[in-house]
Amino acid sequence: MIEKIIIVVGVPGSGKSTALEKIESEIPNSKVINLGTEMFKRSQFKDRDEIRKNPNAKTVDAKIRKEIFEELLSQGSALAGLDIKTVIIDMHAVVKNPDGYNQGISDEDLKLLGAKLKAIINITAEPKEIIKRRSLDKSRQRDAETEEQIAEHQRISQETCERFSSIAGARLYTLNNTYMSKDEMQKAVVGIVSAEVEKTMYEAKLVIALLRSCKHERKRVASAA
Repeated sequence: MIEKIIIVVGVPGSGKSTALEKIESEIPNSKVINLGTEMFKRSQFKDRDEIRKNPNAKTVDAKIRKEIFEELLSQGSALAGLDIKTVIIDMHAVVKNPDGYNQGISDEDLKLLGAKLKAIINITAEPKEIIKRRSLDKSRQRDAETEEQIAEHQRISQETCERFSSIAGARLYTLNNTYMSKDEMQKAVVGIVSAEVEKTMYEAKLVIALLRSCKHERKRVASAA
């Protein structure tokens, strides 16, 4: 039976999916679900990036998300027969489309997930670093964004996470992924999820403190160079 749900968000190129790679091997009875991938499987589109450009995307997305979350809570589909207690949802807080931004999940979705939603982790990075990472990812056809546009995207994403946290009563963690190695970020996310699963908030606070120390030290070294 699913006991806890944790949402992990970040704009494209922030490194959120990479940060989640060790969750299932490190956290017992856990499962990572990529919401975008699950929605794409149920859509009629040939490309994931076509979905957000669809003029009816908001209505279509809402229907598909509800189906996914209902199956998730009943442990149907991908979770059938598995002893899963913690689900981590890899998603976006907001989805940028030609008309602006849509919430990655609706208020109704948050109510559906209910008290099982324990935490939201927002992974960020400096816009310049995000542009670099996107240029190296040839698997997606993303729209080009300037540093200013990415900064705006992340600001709106953070504000939306704060709203989600308030509505759901879930804790919000914001991690800057610019100055950490892949291994450091993965350990940080595993530490936070582990703390939430074990209800040991001291461990989560310790992880955040170490991350801040690492971030400031790397900034100091970079500045000195």
